[in-house]
Amino acid sequence: MTVGIVGLGLIGGSMAKSIKARTAHTVFGCDLDQETMMMARMCGAIDAPLTAENLKDCDLVLVAIRPAAAVKWVKEHAEGIRRDTILVDLCGVKRAVVRELAPVAEQYGFAYIGGHPMAGRDRRDGQPVCGRVHDPYAGQAHGYAAA
Repeated sequence: MTVGIVGLGLIGGSMAKSIKARTAHTVFGCDLDQETMMMARMCGAIDAPLTAENLKDCDLVLVAIRPAAAVKWVKEHAEGIRRDTILVDLCGVKRAVVRELAPVAEQYGFAYIGGHPMAGRDRRDGQPVCGRVHDPYAGQAHGYAAA
C-alpha cells in the first residue's frame, strides 16, 4: 500500500512514523516547513516527498493540516487523486470540512472519510514529533464521521 500524508506535525508525523514502524507500506509526505521535511526523512517517517506526480500512486491519503488549508489542498489536488483512493481528513473539526469535501470526493469519485485521532501534544521536550521516539497513537482511539 502507498500512503500520502499532507502535514507532518503532531498528527501527520505521528501517523507516518506509526505506519512505517508497523507496516511495509510506502509513505510519501509533505509539509510547508523544510526542517520538518528533513526530520521526517531522517527519522524514517517518510520514504519520499509527496508530489503531484506520486499522489496518483497513493491508495490512502491522510490530510493532517488546519481545516481551511485541508479544504484548499484537497480542492487543488482532487484531479490527481485516483478513484479507488481513500482520503481521510484528520482535522480537529468536522462539520465545515465534511460539508466542503464530501461534494469534491463525490465529483471526482474517490472515497472520503472525516476522521480525527486523539493523542498527545505537538512537541515533547521542545522537539517536533518527527524528531522523537514517542508514539502517541499506540493504543489510542480514532474517531470518524460519515461523509
